[in-house]
Amino acid sequence: MLPDEFPAFLKSFTSPPPVSVRLNPLKHATLKGNAVPWCTRGIYLNARPRFTLDPLFHAGAYYVQEASSMFLEHLVLQLRLHQQPIRILDAAAAPGGKSTHLLSLIHPESLLVANETIRSRLPALTENLTRWGYPNVVITCNDPQHFGALKGYFDVIVLDAPCSGEGLFRKDASAVRQWSQEHVKLCALRQQRILQNLWPVLRPGGLLIYSTCTYNAHENEEVLLKLVKSKEASFAEVEIPPDWGILHSREPVSGYRFFPHRVWGEGFFVSVLRKTAEEPVQTVRAKPENVSPDVLQTLRSFLAAPVEMGYLRFSDQVAALPASLMQDAAWLMQKLNVVSAGTAMAKVARNRITPLHPLAMSVYLNRNTFPETPLDLGEAIRFLRKESIKVEGPFGYCLMKYQNVPLGWVNIVPGRANNLYPSGWRIRLMD
Repeated sequence: MLPDEFPAFLKSFTSPPPVSVRLNPLKHATLKGNAVPWCTRGIYLNARPRFTLDPLFHAGAYYVQEASSMFLEHLVLQLRLHQQPIRILDAAAAPGGKSTHLLSLIHPESLLVANETIRSRLPALTENLTRWGYPNVVITCNDPQHFGALKGYFDVIVLDAPCSGEGLFRKDASAVRQWSQEHVKLCALRQQRILQNLWPVLRPGGLLIYSTCTYNAHENEEVLLKLVKSKEASFAEVEIPPDWGILHSREPVSGYRFFPHRVWGEGFFVSVLRKTAEEPVQTVRAKPENVSPDVLQTLRSFLAAPVEMGYLRFSDQVAALPASLMQDAAWLMQKLNVVSAGTAMAKVARNRITPLHPLAMSVYLNRNTFPETPLDLGEAIRFLRKESIKVEGPFGYCLMKYQNVPLGWVNIVPGRANNLYPSGWRIRLMD
């Protein structure tokens, strides 16, 4: 691939990998650094801070993400996927980098289904999406073959495929240890199976965005060629500025390659396919469970959203999501193993309403509904460790914030303030 540039490629492994983050556009935090060229809110940091001890990280004000992966934004904007409501499947979503990025880009009434097959990876995905704070997402835990009941349902499928990880060799020693030719072959077979299972779920004219963090053609071009030869599909292309350093190959597959000696980022490959076949599209029919009017009146006061919101019963909780997506969410609950839908706003028991942590993280939280207490850095760290902190104010639920970004709830009762930060999320690292 790199006959003349191979020495420069090898030399890039002697330099430390860049540290990059992507800002949440609706949490309004500021971080200093150089801009990632293909991502409007991507930033290269001058040094790697201790993210675990930064309250803004826990508040979902930014996401720590490898810069090459942020190229997804350029594809979304160039292909105009942000201009109207659509349905998107992030088929291998954990830990949540591409899902959080998509939520920042797409129309507020678009539906994102963030799926993770491996159950042990679900907590990280759920936590990151909760921190990010957007309601138009359904989290599922399904094998790709389980999506067969959703034929023609999605406008876009994003598959960051499990791969051999060659593009991460500079920053991940375990990727080096695990690599072998047999592992590459196994990954290619797994990728082919996933694509064959997911392709029927894409509507006619829909787009598949396929990516890996590996270099070899077995897991990239060859996998996609087999799909194109067995299905009716064509490649979709976007324009890229030459000074970005990205290699755009057009034959036999149209794809975009990132090499660490050419870009300030790690190894990455991405390609976009369009479904050209005419096939039946799934009809959605489902009726969401009603929420009592008195509970609804209270819950509506908790949010200030740019779109009309609906409220969905989920076990003993009520979740909020755009009203236009209510039927879709209820239908998906019938078809898939749904972990969560929308923003889990409150636990409701006998009309007693207890606000939940995802409500504090919501980008649509009505900041006029609850009293707020600003915390300095030390207080915020103690709160995130789920330690007791002194809070003055009226009895009831109070929102803790750091640099005006919400962190979570305390419940002020006579003599103390109960810290309601999720126990499983608390900081365990010492200063």
